[in-house]
Amino acid sequence: MSAARVFAADESTRLDALLLFARHLRLHSRLPDPHAITVDHIQQRVRLQLLSEPDHELSDLLRWHESLRTPVAEIWRTPCGTRLVISAQGQTGDGLPVEVFTGLDQVDASALFAIQPNTAQTITREELVGATSAGLPRPTRVGEASRDTDVMTACASCNPEDAWRGAGGVLR
Repeated sequence: MSAARVFAADESTRLDALLLFARHLRLHSRLPDPHAITVDHIQQRVRLQLLSEPDHELSDLLRWHESLRTPVAEIWRTPCGTRLVISAQGQTGDGLPVEVFTGLDQVDASALFAIQPNTAQTITREELVGATSAGLPRPTRVGEASRDTDVMTACASCNPEDAWRGAGGVLR
């Protein structure tokens, strides 16, 4: 078992992190495809944004959760309260820290995850499995992907700075 890897902000280290991530993808070839991959030097991890088909967000996240070593799942409700960001954090077999996340419309997810605006909460694997099994009425992604930037856009009623900070800098 490898220890968690630490990487610097140079091109060679970014490439090493991405190569380790590519190795994980090869070993787990049936994982849902990522929409965007970012090497986060501040949090020392690779961040992966899923862009799943409706009704598959939670099951896709669960598949990623199952592929990671020492995974932890977390939900975060946006400051405006209309969206949820759900993430799985853990390490690849090589010790590369990874965070995989997706978003849901709070209206659809409110029966599964009761959480106050602008708060985060760790959820157990069993809660994630239960939510996946229960399904959602019509889940939607957080915002819409921008073709030219491949990042998510926060809902209009959120304070953009708060939403951006709370989602680790991936929302704008």
